[in-house]
Amino acid sequence: MHSGGTARIFQPTPPTMGDRWRARSLAGGWRLPRDWWCPAADALAEAVAEGRDPGPAASGLGRQRAAAGVGLAEALDDVWILCRIGALSPAAVAAVATAVAVSWSEVAVEPATRDCDDPLTGLATPGYLRIRLGELYREAGRSATAVGDTHALVVVGWRSGSNWTALGRPAVVAEAVRAVFSGGETLARLGLSHLVALVNRDAAMAERLGVLGRLLAARVPAAPVQVWLERLPRRATAADWLIDDLVTHRVD
Repeated sequence: MHSGGTARIFQPTPPTMGDRWRARSLAGGWRLPRDWWCPAADALAEAVAEGRDPGPAASGLGRQRAAAGVGLAEALDDVWILCRIGALSPAAVAAVATAVAVSWSEVAVEPATRDCDDPLTGLATPGYLRIRLGELYREAGRSATAVGDTHALVVVGWRSGSNWTALGRPAVVAEAVRAVFSGGETLARLGLSHLVALVNRDAAMAERLGVLGRLLAARVPAAPVQVWLERLPRRATAADWLIDDLVTHRVD
């Protein structure tokens, strides 16, 4: 029997400008989906949706993308998607792109000469390692070679629950890695329990790994350290995931 009440029909909330932007960006191949969102992305989407000046929010987005290690080309391609969704005029598109590029360069380019080193170990930061890997993968693309055939990562990992102090662990390991790989290799600290060396694959690799293992065993006998050679994947995106894994995971 009809109760006489009014039936309520569920109506889903329509997607916001930011929702549409994110969906199209991820569908278009955004490199690291979980890293797409940032506060400035919301601010820029809202400014475009409400017809406000997008310049300040675009500048904020450029800074936040650079700080997260996103390349300028990828950041601009992503903003272009929003400009198309919002049907911005050519002049507005140019203004947004300029704001993103200028603020991105302020963070990613100018400070790079002084902020590429980890302050504790003096090794490179994960962001700088990503830059070096990006260069290698672009060069490999031009020469039709595989990065994994020419380069590799020497990874050093230790248990975070060892008896070393939190400060002493990476500093002592860094000294040993630097002693063995003293040429033009890129040496980087990744997270709390990994250091890596980006090295050329050559005939001396096995010998140098052995020297590093013995040196670490002598310098830090109370805290077992693992050393292994990590083959670089064929795709640059997979190399990014590998770096993420080393930054966030601890040795068991």
